[in-house]
Amino acid sequence: QKRLAREVTGLVHGGNELFEVEEAVRLLFGDLDPRDASRRNIETIAREIGVLPARFDRDESLDAVELFRRTKACVSRAEAMRLLSQGGMYVNKRRVSKESPQIPTSELILGKYLLLRKGSRQYALAEIELE
Repeated sequence: QKRLAREVTGLVHGGNELFEVEEAVRLLFGDLDPRDASRRNIETIAREIGVLPARFDRDESLDAVELFRRTKACVSRAEAMRLLSQGGMYVNKRRVSKESPQIPTSELILGKYLLLRKGSRQYALAEIELE
């Protein structure tokens, strides 16, 4: 199955991008820490899943509920609160806890990205602009 997946990926993305796509898959689903992602990894992920922009003041903490609402990963604050309370909110592959919903800016990938996940399957790449 893995061989077939590699061959299909190579056909779809081209041989040159096969390695980058495999790295992106490992970032999303495997053992790679998103904070260690290269610019090319992030560009590959952005092409595949898109980018959701959000603005925060530099002094403002990155509240996970507000992050999911501003990026429109959740359609409302209520949906984001429900997701958090049910344990289905993830940032950079780490579950966000109700007790500590603040995301430190040190979590930003390449100084401006966060990998968001809703539940077990819905991924988004947030591009954070600090004003």
